[in-house]
Amino acid sequence: MSQIGTLWTVDDKADEAKDALQRLQKDYPDSPEAQNALFMLGMNLLELGRRQEAVRIFKSMFEGQGNYKPAQILKAGTELEKAQEYEIALQAFDKVIASTQNAALLQRAMARKGSSVIALERFDAAVEVLTRMLEAYPNSKSSLEASLLLSQAYSRIAEEEADADKRLGLFNDSIKAMQRVAKFARTSGEKANVNIEVARIHVLRAAAEKAFGSTESAREALDKAVASYQTLILLQDPNDAEVRPYIDTAYGECLPLLLETERYTDAIENADAYETEFPGGNNRLVAGRIRNQARIKMITQGTAPDTSETDETTDETTDEGAAPGDAAAAPK
Repeated sequence: MSQIGTLWTVDDKADEAKDALQRLQKDYPDSPEAQNALFMLGMNLLELGRRQEAVRIFKSMFEGQGNYKPAQILKAGTELEKAQEYEIALQAFDKVIASTQNAALLQRAMARKGSSVIALERFDAAVEVLTRMLEAYPNSKSSLEASLLLSQAYSRIAEEEADADKRLGLFNDSIKAMQRVAKFARTSGEKANVNIEVARIHVLRAAAEKAFGSTESAREALDKAVASYQTLILLQDPNDAEVRPYIDTAYGECLPLLLETERYTDAIENADAYETEFPGGNNRLVAGRIRNQARIKMITQGTAPDTSETDETTDETTDEGAAPGDAAAAPK
């Protein structure tokens, strides 16, 4: 009967499959086949690309009394998370955490729970579960992902913290979590991404400091963001295929900061360097626009060098707003 249910599913006969599996559960409730019926049906539906139906089946796993293995529950929860069914996914992860002593399953369940509660913007809950996971399993395979998530959670909490000292402490905790990511990073791309993420934390802090009226602290944070981007731009090899997309992104995100912090000469030099290293790159419009704006600022201030050369960049790149497709997103 279990195989009949599977064959009906493969034949795209969901109602017949459901009837067969329900009969299996009714007539043979203690059999391993009956206890695994919903999981099998859900997985088969996923393989057929019928995600919404699979999600409904997985939900029923948690509503009933089926004797499912922790690994199956974790798999179901992971698929629910992918389908953005975060609340029901949390039920799966909590079941795994409460029902097994298997270290590998616990690590993955705690990391996935951290991811789901972040998606639900429950950042304090994310800090709690991810910190507990990293303390219990400091060298696990999930440590890199958990540290990334923990850094994100700290940053999101810090953005809303009105107390200046607490805000700084939370942003520092976010950076410490990223430093932990660097410890576990193995590839050159993963290591390059750390520079990007640290710079972004400083940018978030600058925005928070501005929002709470701390202009001096905001400038300090922007300076640190520029330093992190420039470390990647200046010290990493753009010919490294894994690193190159991150350098491209670093230019795109750093150039506006150079203009904002009135580093006009640096902005022009970086724009020129970008166009040399990345001809036709994703951020070419950003580079052209920032270079033009920096030159205008220098002329206005009387600090522009004498030159008879004219910029060939078209007027459409001098707009203060970013043109569609200007900024390249960092690879995941």
